[in-house]
Amino acid sequence: MASVIQIQRQEGRYNRYKIFWNGKVVTALNLGGEKPDFFLPRPSLHPLYTPKGFPVTEHGAHNYPHHKGVWIGHARVGGVNCFHDYPGCGRIIIKEIDLRADGEKAYLNALNGWVDKDGRPVLEEERKHIITPGEKAHTIEISSILVAKFADVELAAEKHAFMGIRVTDAIDADDGGLILNSHGEAGEEATMGAVADWVDCSGEMGGNKIGITLMVHPNSPPTPFFTRAYGTVLSDYFYDKVLTLRKGERFKQTFCVVAHDGDSRSYDITSAYQNFAQGSELAP
Repeated sequence: MASVIQIQRQEGRYNRYKIFWNGKVVTALNLGGEKPDFFLPRPSLHPLYTPKGFPVTEHGAHNYPHHKGVWIGHARVGGVNCFHDYPGCGRIIIKEIDLRADGEKAYLNALNGWVDKDGRPVLEEERKHIITPGEKAHTIEISSILVAKFADVELAAEKHAFMGIRVTDAIDADDGGLILNSHGEAGEEATMGAVADWVDCSGEMGGNKIGITLMVHPNSPPTPFFTRAYGTVLSDYFYDKVLTLRKGERFKQTFCVVAHDGDSRSYDITSAYQNFAQGSELAP
């Protein structure tokens, strides 16, 4: 039987799109909103499952609630904090969205507005997702194009930025999991600030080995990673540098998130990265 991928809209109290593959949930795109009970200051992907059905992300973590599954943000963009959740912070809102399922892939494209606490625009972002389920891993390619549409914008050097994943507690390094990067460096201390092709977090849940990998496409700028043993990984171009976009300029990065069965030793991350590097539809 041919594989089937479907997108299902959930409105009202959910305000999200769920992606199914052969009847099983792969992930959900949470749109965000302004209602106090359902406030979400920026879009996120969560939950994210492996093909065997194990969750690999955490949303609104117990210690840092602004860590929300798979997300994008920056704490100092034009002087506005679009990363944290406390009063006075800005938001990332979906202005337009286009979704379709085509064969064995789902395409989620959004035009996002980065705004301050009063809703004044700071910049726009064109974000695209391609979700490809598989027998051994589900992959989500994500491209982000920041557009200085309204004025010059400075994106400051900032540890709290940019493409992030928050892994479920069961597989973080503090709970027995392993952080590993493409150079073979392991643990928070060795991987923090290191420029790499990818960083993987893997461990065990219910006797099953699982993991999640965050990759950066080779056509994107070389990028340091921010890594924490409690379960946060950020691909952060802005880790130690400032970027000023003049009005009308654009800045593109392309990533891939892989939710895999098997840990970093049994799942072939190197081959998965090569497939992404050589075959991405979203590459710059």
